[in-house]
Amino acid sequence: MIKNQKIILLLFPYVFTNFHWKKYELDLLEKNYDVKIIIHQLINFISPNFKKSFKAKSIKSAHNYNSFNKWLLDFNKFKNKNILIYSFLESENFYSFLINFIIGKSLIPILKYNYTDVPETKSTIYEKLFFNLNNINFFYFNIKKIFYNKLSRILNIKNYDYLLTSKNYYNNNKYFLKEKKIESFIGTALDYSNFLVTNKSKVKNCYPRKSYVVFLEAPGPFHCGDEVFFGYKYPLSKDNWSYSLNKFFKFIELNYKLRVIIAPHPKVTHHNGSKFYHNREISKYSTDLLIKNCEFVISRVSTAISYAIIYKKPIVTICTNELIQNERYMNSLINFGKILGISPLNIDKDFNKNEFDKKIYINDKKYNFYLHKYLNDNKNKIPNYEIIGKILYKLKS
Repeated sequence: MIKNQKIILLLFPYVFTNFHWKKYELDLLEKNYDVKIIIHQLINFISPNFKKSFKAKSIKSAHNYNSFNKWLLDFNKFKNKNILIYSFLESENFYSFLINFIIGKSLIPILKYNYTDVPETKSTIYEKLFFNLNNINFFYFNIKKIFYNKLSRILNIKNYDYLLTSKNYYNNNKYFLKEKKIESFIGTALDYSNFLVTNKSKVKNCYPRKSYVVFLEAPGPFHCGDEVFFGYKYPLSKDNWSYSLNKFFKFIELNYKLRVIIAPHPKVTHHNGSKFYHNREISKYSTDLLIKNCEFVISRVSTAISYAIIYKKPIVTICTNELIQNERYMNSLINFGKILGISPLNIDKDFNKNEFDKKIYINDKKYNFYLHKYLNDNKNKIPNYEIIGKILYKLKS
């Protein structure tokens, strides 16, 4: 390490992968700002049960901690000079609360990213606790989260010194932020920031040449997802979903002469092809460029939908007879669709090309609303990593 080189200490509660390294533009931070980035991966003692949902391997440079004591020993070696903590920890249980307490009491400045990049369904405390009372894991998770968040406020624990956020969040909280002497910077959603980076780069032809559509994969039911952490029974069976999905893909390939390419979920690792998708191509391209050059996008609900909105690509949301039985999932899908002016297609029902043609369209007004509300509410043209670069300059030399 170069003497007096600035350091970003990134605290991450889950498995930190190469996907996250690119998503948070850490490669560009290192390259352009001569900063050393140290990753502390804390999932093994903060949320060990959640590890089952990550099949992708953690980045090789990450420091993986199995105990709080070992992490604390290493953290105490850092001095406040030239160091910025970039924290992704929320006080959701004892250990995450304890770490937030320790870093809050330290003299090291803390950066947090806070940008609502997808529509959120507002829930009361009652709904959060008792929405699924028979799921004991979900119940206790919310009890602990509410308790430790309230305790953090009572103890007046410092959460951050610098905040990278949206214009809307800043406007709604500016008096609180000023009172706490928190310096705020207006950024964009992660996907939009990645789009700005791609637009500035000279990358060409990094996508399939033949016409295609993109299917945005979710982890389940073929792979473990968040449900393993909360103990949910997944609303889809592997065999039924595979049959319905591939029948639908075949309909598109025959009627539109388009290839269906699978954009894999970042939690999942595929080997060449996949039997679940009848050996259709699993993309190795960036989802950004893949969507930029596709005909339309197929999805249930995915944050990568952002790219379809940015590039003005039609979005076809899908469900099945099984999924329709799950009220929680369908409410999310329908509410999302209302914002964009689309409705989900039940791929288990019979439909013809004329009916499907009506699904392949965009509502410009609603796409623009979504973009300015959830992705870039300040018409910002500066990627997030450049804003973090400005924060680095404020560190003591």
